[in-house]
Amino acid sequence: MAHCSTSNTDTSASAPQISSWYVDESYEELKKGIHLVRISDETFTCPYCPKRKQGYLYRELLQHASEVCHSSALKRSAREKANHMALAKYLGKDLASFDGPSKPVDKGTNVLSMGDTVQHHSSDKDTNISATQISGFYVNKFYNKLKTASQNAKTSDDTFACPFCPKNRKQNYAYREILAHASGVGQSSSQKRSMKEKATHLALMKYLKKDVIIKDANCPSEPADKGSPTASSHNTVMGQCSNKNPGTTASRISRRYFIKAYEELKKGKHIVKVSDEGFICPYCPRKLSRYYVLREILEHAYGVSKSSSQKRSGTEKANHLALVKYLKTDLVNANGRLKSVNEGTKVLSPRKSVMEQRSRRDTNTSAPQISRWHVDNSYEQLKMGNHNVKTSDETFTCPYCPKKRKRDYVYRELLEHASGVGQSSSQKRSATEKADHLALLKYLKKDVINIDGPSKPADDKTHLVNSDEQFVWPWTGIVVNIPTIQTEDGRCVGQSGAMLRDEYKSRGFNPRRVCALWSSQVHSGTALVEFNNNWLGLDDALRFERAYELDHHGKKDWLANTELKYGIYAWLARVSDYKLNNIIGEQLRKMRDVRTINQLMEEEARKQDKLVLNLTNTIQVKNKLLKEMEVQYSEATIKIDVVMGEIDKLTKSHDEEMKKIQSSARQYFQNIFSGHERLKLQLESQKTELELRRIELEKREAHNESERKKLKEEIEENAMKNSSLQIAVHEQEKANKNLLRLAADQERQKEELHAKIIRLEKQLDMKQKLELEIHQLKGKLNVMKHMEDDGDSEVLNVMDILYNELRDKEQSLREIGTLNQALIVKERKSNDELQDARKVLISGVKDMCTRGNIGVRRMGELDIRPFVEFMRKRYNDEEAEERALELCSLWEEYLKDPDWHPFKISTIDGKHQEMKKKL
Repeated sequence: MAHCSTSNTDTSASAPQISSWYVDESYEELKKGIHLVRISDETFTCPYCPKRKQGYLYRELLQHASEVCHSSALKRSAREKANHMALAKYLGKDLASFDGPSKPVDKGTNVLSMGDTVQHHSSDKDTNISATQISGFYVNKFYNKLKTASQNAKTSDDTFACPFCPKNRKQNYAYREILAHASGVGQSSSQKRSMKEKATHLALMKYLKKDVIIKDANCPSEPADKGSPTASSHNTVMGQCSNKNPGTTASRISRRYFIKAYEELKKGKHIVKVSDEGFICPYCPRKLSRYYVLREILEHAYGVSKSSSQKRSGTEKANHLALVKYLKTDLVNANGRLKSVNEGTKVLSPRKSVMEQRSRRDTNTSAPQISRWHVDNSYEQLKMGNHNVKTSDETFTCPYCPKKRKRDYVYRELLEHASGVGQSSSQKRSATEKADHLALLKYLKKDVINIDGPSKPADDKTHLVNSDEQFVWPWTGIVVNIPTIQTEDGRCVGQSGAMLRDEYKSRGFNPRRVCALWSSQVHSGTALVEFNNNWLGLDDALRFERAYELDHHGKKDWLANTELKYGIYAWLARVSDYKLNNIIGEQLRKMRDVRTINQLMEEEARKQDKLVLNLTNTIQVKNKLLKEMEVQYSEATIKIDVVMGEIDKLTKSHDEEMKKIQSSARQYFQNIFSGHERLKLQLESQKTELELRRIELEKREAHNESERKKLKEEIEENAMKNSSLQIAVHEQEKANKNLLRLAADQERQKEELHAKIIRLEKQLDMKQKLELEIHQLKGKLNVMKHMEDDGDSEVLNVMDILYNELRDKEQSLREIGTLNQALIVKERKSNDELQDARKVLISGVKDMCTRGNIGVRRMGELDIRPFVEFMRKRYNDEEAEERALELCSLWEEYLKDPDWHPFKISTIDGKHQEMKKKL
């Protein structure tokens, strides 16, 4: 059964879903030249990908065709894969001689799985052969510069730098990394790389191989890409981590960091084991999955420590290598469960992470972060009918998905949807969402199936199966003729179980897991497909078998005697397969059993009866316990009520006593406090009074002293003044005589002026009276003018009389005005003379020496005291005196002006009113 493709690796055998008829048809079209493949002697094009790159080398086009035909992406149709499979076949059989290799491309290459590149082994050739277009002059020139240390490549004992790359690139390389970098750039077929750039990196690779390895004993003796499984960043086989000693670390990982990390793990500074079967990596960021089983965390730690990626630092690799040693030396040996890590592991495909295998676990282990409480809570809500699941007799809906998703499911589809979301390992699904769907899955299995009749198969197709036919239980499918490839070390590797599982899931077969069978670390080309342990699983298994039978790849076709078989063959495992004496029979007998449909139905009915009986007994026991607890509860309730009543009474009495005590204490303290405050206020008032008395006494003492000094000075001044008063008395008498004479003259002039003023006022009254009579006469004349039309002679006479009177009155008015003007001028002159005489008198009086009790009051001088009293109401004492002097001086200036009148007479509404002027 081991149809390993060691001698003939036909491309069409690696894609079971691709029809061989399409492959043969496309291959014949390529052979007839219908599609153009070869453009020139060295360049080719893909006739089925017009939008992609068209200038391929032979090796690149072969790689492109192989990747597309083996792709598991759903975007690739079966026809597209068949076309590229035919292209790969055409390149291998018909155009292989154009590139010059002496044997087919698939022989001797180190392709580990689908999608692997062929360029990884280009470093086995000599530098000058791999880049013939690059001038050897440049290579030798830069090689000599590196040898003479004109350009330094080594920065320390363990690190290197590329002298030909820009400064923004990484500069701290380990030996393997710098060798891989130089080889990749120097042998690149990209047109973006210039010939000089490739030559410089080829010279660097030559320098590293010939000179650096001899000088540094810690570096590997062979290039990193020769025979090493870590030559490519895509070729890390983690399943072999247990066959190597963790102490044999790469030279680029610092020994000091490795020992330090291992000691920290032994001391318990980092948590690794979180449960009996769960582990976490203490050195990975939180965004990665945190929960591993033992095999997975060993593969993860070994993969990181042996990684050739430039993103992994030396410290990170040392930490993970120490983790491998800690797991093997301390944790596993301490528990007495040391196993080979390869047990049960599969050869992983490149570009497939170990974490992709997590989806193979059961629901309880696929999402440890999902809260069990949330699952039970959601399940109870579904049982209570808070969420609607069943929309009709045959259709269901998911209450936890948004409305834009599909709403109408049949039972099997909704079961698959809930199982897929609940057991998903995608980080886009939240823990709550997964818990809700797990609860929905539990509800569908336990509650909905019982209502709809779970003892019957889920699909009508299962009725076609013989109920007495023996099948392998749990339902298991057998897959044979899986394409395998022989590696350089003689081992056969093939398609992994995870890829087959994903492929079958995409086709709707819904397998739980797919286990590829290995014998002595060699892929046997067979695999076992495990389905769900229910009638839905049987339906999926029968559809799985039927699909391969319709494609003529069933069990009968496999057992038929034909010369050559292409593609994968599969069928449902039965008793005949269970008894086989090969690896398939052995695996089936280890973990599985043989049963019929009737046995399963009887067993299910027996389990249901037993479950019902157990539940009935449990319910009876629970009811009995419930009744006893109810009696105990009622008795305890009565006792508690009595005790609570007594407690309430005691509490009330205690509260009343406390209130009385608190009120009396509060009143007592209030009285003490009020008395204290009263005495305090009295003391404060007495203290303030005494302080005021002391200040007043000090002021009086100072005032008495100053008054005593002033009195003494006044006495001395009065003594000096008395001596000079005798002389001033004679002068005073003379001045009094002159003053009396001037006063008499001034009084006489004043009387004359008053008489003139009275006479002028009379004349003014006569003038106003004449003006009024003239105005009245003018009014009468105007009236007479309007009456002229009547022709009355009397009226005319009256008008003449009035005109004459008017002229007389105007003449008298002009005379009085002339007289009044003359009197005013005369009064002004006399007033000026009087003022001059007054000024002379005042100045003479001021110069006279007078006694202290003798003063002079100027005629018409204002008294300043009313002004001072008025200003004190608005301002303080000092400012009030200044304001009073200013206002008094202003009044004196106003009084000097004869045209100024403090009151004016205005006519308002025909009446004369007296108004004050605003100063």
